[in-house]
Amino acid sequence: FDTNTPAVYYYTEILGLHGQTVTHRWKLEGKVMQEVPIAVKRSRQAVWSKSVMQPDWTGNWTVEVVTERGDVIEADNFAYSPPM
Repeated sequence: FDTNTPAVYYYTEILGLHGQTVTHRWKLEGKVMQEVPIAVKRSRQAVWSKSVMQPDWTGNWTVEVVTERGDVIEADNFAYSPPM
């Protein structure tokens, strides 16, 4: 994504965690920038969160899906940089 992108959305499908809370943890270069708790209300549920990006938040990002126990069950990476 480039710095003209105002927000980045992260979607995941959660299976088997009904009644629990998962967290989307947004990290820039390893530093936690945002944590979004999401209540899981079904045994199979699509969930999403977003980060409203700032032009100076350039670098490598990771979004982790974290269970209540602290286990990272999924992680994805993206880069946020000035337009080419």
